[in-house]
Amino acid sequence: MDEEAKSMWRRVREVLRAGGWVFADGLTPEQLGLLVEQVARDNRVLRFVRDYYYPKSYGGVTPILAHEAVLALVRDLEGRGPRPPRVTRVLTMTDLKCSLCGNEVEGDGRG
Repeated sequence: MDEEAKSMWRRVREVLRAGGWVFADGLTPEQLGLLVEQVARDNRVLRFVRDYYYPKSYGGVTPILAHEAVLALVRDLEGRGPRPPRVTRVLTMTDLKCSLCGNEVEGDGRG
């Protein structure tokens, strides 16, 4: 796995933890991004995962986001992270709702 991508992902996760986000163990980075997008209406974590982290770490392809754009996105998150939900429990995949029908998403959250 790419060390730079791992380091950036740690920074993103730290922003979420510091901001009060609590997730169930075992969620993939994409699932975390989907939950943040749906709960906070903020797609930056999901964009980071899909457009940089996954391609750089696992795809063996050039990420959509250039290095400078990723740095800007992570710095933006560090300056103003997504607002956490007003819940006192751990978020799980059952919190993810379908954007079309509103029902709970089953499986890996890809629809």
